[in-house]
Amino acid sequence: SNIIFVDGVPKLADIGLVADASEARSFVGTEGFIPPEGPGAAQADLYSLGKVLYEISTGRDRRDFPVLPDDLAEDETMLELNAVILKTCKNDLRQRYQSAAELEADLALLQSGHSVKRLQVVERRLAVATKFGFAVAALMIVGLGAYVFLFWQKRQIAREKKIAERLLYVADMNLAHQALEAGNVVRAKTLLAAHEPNAGAEDLRGFEWFHVKYLCRDDPSRAFRGHEGAVNAVAVSPDGKLVASGSADQTVKIWNLQTGQLVTNLVGHSGSVNCVSFSSDGIVLASGGSDHTINLWSLATHQIIHAFTNHTAAVNALAFSPDGRWLASGSEDHSLRLWDMVSRRESVAFTDYTDRLRTLSFSGDGRQLATTDDYVVRIYDIVQQQQITNFFDQAGWIAGIAFSPDGTSLAQAQLRGVVLWDVAGQKVITRLKGHSAGVGSVVFSPDGTRFATGSQDTTVRLWDFVSKQTITTFKGHTGAVNSVVFSPDGKTLISGSDDQTVKAWDVSALRERDVLRGHKEGVYRISFSPDDKILASASRDNTAKLWDVESGQELATLSNHTGFVTGVTFAPDGKTLYSCSVDRSIRSWDLGTRKQTGLFSGHTKPIHCLALSPDGRTLVSGTGWWNDMLTPSELIFWDVPSGKPLTNIAQEVMIHSIEFFPDGKTVVIHLEEIGDTLWDVAWRQILLRLKDRFYVAVSPDGRSLAVAGPNNEIGLWDVGSRRIAATLPSDVTHWALAFTPDGKRLAVSHTTGQVKLWDLETRRDTVTLSAHDGGVTSVVFSHDGQTLATSSMDYTIRLWRAPRP
Repeated sequence: SNIIFVDGVPKLADIGLVADASEARSFVGTEGFIPPEGPGAAQADLYSLGKVLYEISTGRDRRDFPVLPDDLAEDETMLELNAVILKTCKNDLRQRYQSAAELEADLALLQSGHSVKRLQVVERRLAVATKFGFAVAALMIVGLGAYVFLFWQKRQIAREKKIAERLLYVADMNLAHQALEAGNVVRAKTLLAAHEPNAGAEDLRGFEWFHVKYLCRDDPSRAFRGHEGAVNAVAVSPDGKLVASGSADQTVKIWNLQTGQLVTNLVGHSGSVNCVSFSSDGIVLASGGSDHTINLWSLATHQIIHAFTNHTAAVNALAFSPDGRWLASGSEDHSLRLWDMVSRRESVAFTDYTDRLRTLSFSGDGRQLATTDDYVVRIYDIVQQQQITNFFDQAGWIAGIAFSPDGTSLAQAQLRGVVLWDVAGQKVITRLKGHSAGVGSVVFSPDGTRFATGSQDTTVRLWDFVSKQTITTFKGHTGAVNSVVFSPDGKTLISGSDDQTVKAWDVSALRERDVLRGHKEGVYRISFSPDDKILASASRDNTAKLWDVESGQELATLSNHTGFVTGVTFAPDGKTLYSCSVDRSIRSWDLGTRKQTGLFSGHTKPIHCLALSPDGRTLVSGTGWWNDMLTPSELIFWDVPSGKPLTNIAQEVMIHSIEFFPDGKTVVIHLEEIGDTLWDVAWRQILLRLKDRFYVAVSPDGRSLAVAGPNNEIGLWDVGSRRIAATLPSDVTHWALAFTPDGKRLAVSHTTGQVKLWDLETRRDTVTLSAHDGGVTSVVFSHDGQTLATSSMDYTIRLWRAPRP
């Protein structure tokens, strides 16, 4: 507004100098443009021109002079121009430019260092305007200001592009993980590949990328291909050598389980083949289809030797009794039929069903048969050939059913998960969730220790029957999994899918490498050894345990405590472990012998947490337990070499957590319902209080704190400025926080059993890890950043791996 054009020539015109005659003012002129000596002189005009140049080159108000924007403060071009502006606006007349020509000369010199087309245009205009003297300087200011503005704008565009790339990366990581959870490995791999960095480009990949990459590792199955329609059913011969598959392509195929080669193709149905079953002697294969028929095939000649045609609708389920005497069939015609395999005639038909029969299963001794229509389970006595009981489950229609080998339990595959029943008591043992879509098939392993499920989410899950936890999830199918069955030796799991394939999964050596089980109560805290080879855990079962991180095997149980173990931490040399407990003791353990070597005595109240300084010489412990919150708590600083307390400082409430800064000079202590306090370790004095802040984590460089706030948001506290620099939104309660070793990500645990990983630059969550069935009590990254360990009240520890190449 202070540069106007008259006949195309730029003129300086301070509008603030035009004052109303009625105003009683001792000073006129636009604030910030007028020099200390006042307006009117040539050098005063130069001062005003300098302020104009400042505004158009930085985009800031003249009253902000001489502050530069952060993004331009290190730019060489801007710094050179800034030096000219500073001289133009000197308060001392003797230090200011003496004439417009002098200013023009410096601006021209600055300009000559940039061979840019826009500057050439400015040069031509300046050449024409030189005869106007002072106007030339004004024109150069406008031109150079425009150049600097365009340069700044270019940098802004580059910065916005970078932000957009990061936001896209974060969105794609969420999509990749969701695709993987849905079993779409191909989609997940495609999203990952889009963010592999090109040469010279910034690598945006963090823990989440490598974790999803790890989960997308090669499909461990063998695929049998040949069907031209969905595979509806699979069965394994009693000797474990053959696999039969029935398909919507109206065929039954026989495969060699060992080699995966097709043995024969059986053609005889005129509709989709919905079910297959081998006789116990391995001589006959039965198949049922949408053509209402049951065909009996000779496995020697591969020919139909008999057909049952009594059903009046599609046959959905078949099963031979363990002794081979009976064949049971269930149909869309609302009937269950038993066929005598000696006479090859129908023995009995139960036609009082109100809906189609989907599935059936014989007990291990062959004396009972379980069947289902949509919602009702019926159990029959095969000897008496009559129904003996039924139970109804309103949780959802039943797609699959299986007896445990001992006949005491029954597993149901349902739309909403898996239900385990106590057969004798006719009551639900538990309901299991894990699949993200309906479960269509369930089967027990021959020894009854495990069971498997196939789902519409395209995955196969293997479960531990004792713990009722998922052992592993097999991802490789690209369509709904319709049928699962174990080989007789229990070493192989076979699945059939809508993707037209049969897959064989090796489960012989499978173990829960990434799920650590062994504690009998909730796991409270965990800690990695300095070399990341061992993980220590503290549990409410009064024990601490040591685990091998690579194999997931339990190494040792440390059981000298007589109360909940509430904390564990390793010495910097990795040779000693410290544990604390509500039994009021801190114990040290030799990791070579796995024996207790020391006892720290001094607390008179239950100990809730402890932390060891980076140099291993100072231990800090705090007391407080939920049933002891009304009494003052104790904060003790210990001298580790001597095992003696340095000081005991009373605290008014429970001490929830303690964490050292990387330099070991400061420790942050969280006080329940009050907030966090930063302490000077040497002087044992409070440096700072953060009110209304709860769970806390210290960044690897010690410059930031992640703190949970009163409204569930996560605040990123800048230690230097002592203020919240950013917040991460959340609508759930948090129990634990942890930075990645590079400080770029933050893991946040939830009471819901989930862990979210946040990208701290975009302040967006990159992935949500869901596996625990209870609140997540602790989150810890390994020192190399390639493993995240989480502990939970569900008694387990999970290792989320993200190996780098």
